[in-house]
Amino acid sequence: MNRSLLYIGLFLMIAFAACKKDDSHPFDKSPNDRMQELLDSYQATFVNAQYGWRAVVFPDSGKSGGYTFYWKFTNDNRVTMYADIYPSTIDQSFESSYRMKGLQQPALIFDTYSYLHILSDPNANVNGGTMGKGLLSDFEFAVDTVTKDSVKLTGRYNASRAFMVPATQQESQDFAASFGNAMDFENIANLTTYFKRLVLGSNQFDISVNLSTRTITFSWVEGGVVKTFTTGYFYSNGKVVLAQPFTANGITITDFSNINYDAPNSVIHVTAAGVSGQIQGSGQPLLIDANAPQRWYQAVLSQDSYWYSFTGFTVEGQQDAYGITTIPNFYYLIFWPSFGTNYDLTGFVVVVNNSSLSISYGLATGTPPTFTSDGRVIFTELGFVGTIPPGEQAIFDNTAAKFTDPSGFYLVQTGRQAYDMVSAKDGKAWISWQY
Repeated sequence: MNRSLLYIGLFLMIAFAACKKDDSHPFDKSPNDRMQELLDSYQATFVNAQYGWRAVVFPDSGKSGGYTFYWKFTNDNRVTMYADIYPSTIDQSFESSYRMKGLQQPALIFDTYSYLHILSDPNANVNGGTMGKGLLSDFEFAVDTVTKDSVKLTGRYNASRAFMVPATQQESQDFAASFGNAMDFENIANLTTYFKRLVLGSNQFDISVNLSTRTITFSWVEGGVVKTFTTGYFYSNGKVVLAQPFTANGITITDFSNINYDAPNSVIHVTAAGVSGQIQGSGQPLLIDANAPQRWYQAVLSQDSYWYSFTGFTVEGQQDAYGITTIPNFYYLIFWPSFGTNYDLTGFVVVVNNSSLSISYGLATGTPPTFTSDGRVIFTELGFVGTIPPGEQAIFDNTAAKFTDPSGFYLVQTGRQAYDMVSAKDGKAWISWQY
């Protein structure tokens, strides 16, 4: 009986072995060959777009607004591009190289310096981003989806989002003209007050625009409370397009169109939510945060710490208006509550021996400062500490005079550990603090 079972088992094993197919190569091509075919197919799609491609790149995992590019690819791995980063990059083409590579999934790599690399440059002076990181953008992208009408890419290091669509004939012939007057929006930097007011009929919103990260923060009053909404934006077809629509007070804003900068009157005319309106400077916010000055002061007083600013005062849109960054070995300006037994200190900090920080000199003001019921903080000058070099006297005097302006300052909280201190006199001077 056992022997019969053994024979039956052997028979089944032999039969199974005879029927089993060799599936060690289920495909007729190797993985490398299949990847290369896919890369070749994608490259052909990129190259064969008659007028090239219009691309929008959203740095920092899509958290920032977008930069618009024009890309024209060739079969010999060259790409010609324009970009709306600077006026020169809009008007002047730049040729560099690219390649397709299989890196677990197909990748589009811009492998020599180009306009795209400007967004990734770690020098913040190049792109207005963070020192050492730039705008957290990418120049190597994983290819997510490709059709003849659109391409979706994801940055391999900073997860930038990028979208490509076939360019129009006009974009291929005159990239700059395709923006119309949309770039007039950049003149918001020329409005000389800290607060910018968007007026659309009976609706009013304070807006804060970061031209480097291309983000807009809307502030409005609802139920006696200030609310805020931040979104990225990009330029397209003569419009400023919001990455996420903004809805408040019964209207929804998806974009700004019909943009026109009126320099003599310092106004930007726009159309939004179907209403003609304008963006203009304002000396005050829509609603003053009356408790912000004391929150600002107590935040570092309770830590026996200080606020710092790398650039000092911006005046009428000019950053570092008094030139504190020209001080030899300057590091930052600080405000230290109760630095002395009877004074607060606004100190000029420098680097000593290339390794340590030292307060070179500073302005002494009464402690605590005056906090008014209408939401201002006022500093009273007591004198100065330290020795002020003759060549830096004007820098100190101008900074001290602005700091002790009797009109005082509003405080605007911009982050958990960040405030902007804005002149209550006219809103035309401000300093950004962090700790």
